[in-house]
Amino acid sequence: MRDGRVGRWVVGEITITGQYASLAHYFDSVADTLTRIADGDHPVREVSEGRLVRS
Repeated sequence: MRDGRVGRWVVGEITITGQYASLAHYFDSVADTLTRIADGDHPVREVSEGRLVRS
């Protein structure tokens, strides 16, 4: 906000097609990641000095 921008984001990785065999496999992966986050076993993002960062 200090420089007049509301926000910005960057995609850190290129899009990979065919990474999951099906949409069900993708959702299983998302569920596993959310479970690891809830258990504290996965890095999460937080805000530091107005920026979204990995912890």
